[in-house]
Amino acid sequence: MRLKQRGIPIKGKAPGHGGISNKAIKCFSLPLLSLLVAIFNACLKNCYFPPAWKEAEIIGTHKLRKTSDLPASYRPISFLSGLDNFLEKTLKTRLSDHLLGKGLIINKQFSFRPAHSCLQQVLRLVEYERTHSTRRLIRVGVPEGSALSPLLYSAYTNDIPRPLSGVQLALFADDIVLFFKSRTMMTYTSLVFAHANPKALNRLQVEHNKFCRTATDTYWCVRNTILHRDLELPTVSKYMKDASKRFFDIAGSHVNALLRAAVDYEPPHSSYFIRRPRNVLIDPPDVLTAAVESLNDVNDTHD
Repeated sequence: MRLKQRGIPIKGKAPGHGGISNKAIKCFSLPLLSLLVAIFNACLKNCYFPPAWKEAEIIGTHKLRKTSDLPASYRPISFLSGLDNFLEKTLKTRLSDHLLGKGLIINKQFSFRPAHSCLQQVLRLVEYERTHSTRRLIRVGVPEGSALSPLLYSAYTNDIPRPLSGVQLALFADDIVLFFKSRTMMTYTSLVFAHANPKALNRLQVEHNKFCRTATDTYWCVRNTILHRDLELPTVSKYMKDASKRFFDIAGSHVNALLRAAVDYEPPHSSYFIRRPRNVLIDPPDVLTAAVESLNDVNDTHD
């Protein structure tokens, strides 16, 4: 292992357990860094991890709108040793290059890896009915706040049994879902696919109109269509449809074959009783969006 002062991969100011801050570590002299590298290499060679670096300082941060006299009103945050953080982030870079660079992490895991997100995993699940297993006590794990914990968790759970007989597997961190492809269900509450209830979207549009009028001090007689045209602002419905299109475009060309397969279909006709996420791309515009687009078309004709 080799390190350079300029490339010390640690951030933050909290000293954590041990009292040595990250700022102090970045100021280590070259002889001190050389000694630290020797310690790190000895740890790796002997498969030894100092027990003191496994300890964490726990503080509680108060949760919003929770009473301050209950322990459940505080969220525990752990601070590990700065030296431990230094070693872990150095190892993380090398492990990531090996595990992710060679495709060793299964493509069903969408967390702790570049170009993957929770919303993309939701895209795979939004059409399918989900069930939950019974709660089980977990007796082993990785420490919170550790730089290596997410990557080690992905590697440790990488051999999770692959289901057969049409059952699909989806993972995001420690959330695991099994679902059947043969059973479909559409959820109309996902803003990602602009499938919220039209009444809810209309209420959101009303608040949007009020904000625009207040911000621009517009006269009451100016119509909302004129306001959106002059401000060059999309309606809420149009904005969500455009965002959905970008989302599907990214998913359709994603490196993960599972995500590409989730969007590789033609949406049913808008009059069909079963809807799928891509239906938002062919849905007719709402009244306000249609009126604004009509005004913009008139302007383009005159130009």
